[in-house]
Amino acid sequence: MKKLIFIIFLSIVAFCNNTYSQVNTLDSIYKFTNSVNSQKTSNSKDILSNVFRASLANLLGDSKSLQFNSTLYGLDSLVNKNARSNNDKFYTKQRALRAIQINLSIKADSNTNQLTDFSGGLTIALINKRDITYANFSKEMVPQLDRFEKLRKDIDRKVAEKNPKVDYKALQKSWSDYDTSHDYKMLDSLIIVEINALDQSDQDFIKNDLPYKTFKTLTTQYARKSLLTISPDYAYSRFNKQSAMSFSAAYLVGLTNSIDKKPWELEAKASFSIGADTTISAANYKNKPFFISTGLNKVLRESSDKVSSMELKGFFQYDYQFGNLPPGASVDKVTFNTTLRINLYKSIWLPLTLSYDIKHANVLGFLSLTANIDK
Repeated sequence: MKKLIFIIFLSIVAFCNNTYSQVNTLDSIYKFTNSVNSQKTSNSKDILSNVFRASLANLLGDSKSLQFNSTLYGLDSLVNKNARSNNDKFYTKQRALRAIQINLSIKADSNTNQLTDFSGGLTIALINKRDITYANFSKEMVPQLDRFEKLRKDIDRKVAEKNPKVDYKALQKSWSDYDTSHDYKMLDSLIIVEINALDQSDQDFIKNDLPYKTFKTLTTQYARKSLLTISPDYAYSRFNKQSAMSFSAAYLVGLTNSIDKKPWELEAKASFSIGADTTISAANYKNKPFFISTGLNKVLRESSDKVSSMELKGFFQYDYQFGNLPPGASVDKVTFNTTLRINLYKSIWLPLTLSYDIKHANVLGFLSLTANIDK
């Protein structure tokens, strides 16, 4: 059963990654969105995925679970060619599909090699300021892009007038290299001559690649904006022959907008569940756990493109049992928890969670494996 769940996990990752890698990202909104999504933390994608997410939880324990999460936009992209095009208008219209995520999960017992639980639910983003289609970012980007395009055309025209036999394709490749490197020294020497003939303001504008700097600043700021979600969930146990229901909420917001600093995030979560008290043989709904937690997530390591590769979260959690209590159990519990996330390869992450029971001085550890497919 353990091998089967792992094979299913890898199959989901491979299928979704292969399918969604076909997305064309040439247009402005797509380029902006991909930059924002790549800068989102792994912690935030655990709350609301960009497209797809798969997870293997409690790898070292007897009860393992396989989870699959997909936004409706992600599912639509599997069958709708428009969702995998570079159509800005279509992408904007799909914002509601990106705000709703389907959550599916199965649990298995390693001792009996049997599936024990099935669950399904939704995550709904009530506030998602990280979705750029809710904001008019063009106010800041379009004027700079228009200015750059005008300067570029003027420079090309002057180069052509002074050098009738110039290789136009070589000039365009030169501009393409500049778009990639953001270093004006990569431009053709004829172009650099014309740049140096501009007034100082226009020279600085091109040499410092101000549109790109504005782009990076804005994408960093959007990746750290607030996110509020709610998640109703329904589960069924094969052993108890009974269902359980839960309702949870999560809030996340970045604490700094500076692109020079690795981000901090403030996180708050709450959840209430109603299920069976397994000490009672008859069907019942007397297990009613509740928890609330708050803490901080910190990016410890990131690439030059601001893509996170290691994160550490510390948070306090308060648990309270509104239903029946097992013999000798406390009605409430306070724990301090840490989750270290390490990026293993591309979209694959390894989160390790340690939970310390402050009152009883107990430590528990949980190891998971997650994959976020978002481009």
